Amino acid sequence: MTNWKGSVTQRPKYWGHLVRELVYEYLDADVIERLKTNVPQPRHGRNWHQWLSSQYGLRKLLEHIWMLIGISKTCLNMAELKQRMAEHFGRMLVNYMLYLPPMSEPIK
Repeated sequence: MTNWKGSVTQRPKYWGHLVRELVYEYLDADVIERLKTNVPQPRHGRNWHQWLSSQYGLRKLLEHIWMLIGISKTCLNMAELKQRMAEHFGRMLVNYMLYLPPMSEPIK
């Protein structure tokens, strides 16, 4: 969906933001709160999923990833995936109005 053609190890850094947005932000609040308070900041070799255990959150993470894969198979692009995830989890759509000053010259 991102049209990335390179190596998986050389993927763009924004993929980390996608993982945080699509995976960790949708986990149960208690799992995320435990990760934020009890583990160090994510860095190379110290990722959040490594701090989950079978007693605390690992099963929920795996279930969520499989659900995310299922939803992503029905989407054509990343924007559609983000929208469907938000809808599935009951997030509300917020539209902002942007006002621009009048243009002095018409666009040609």
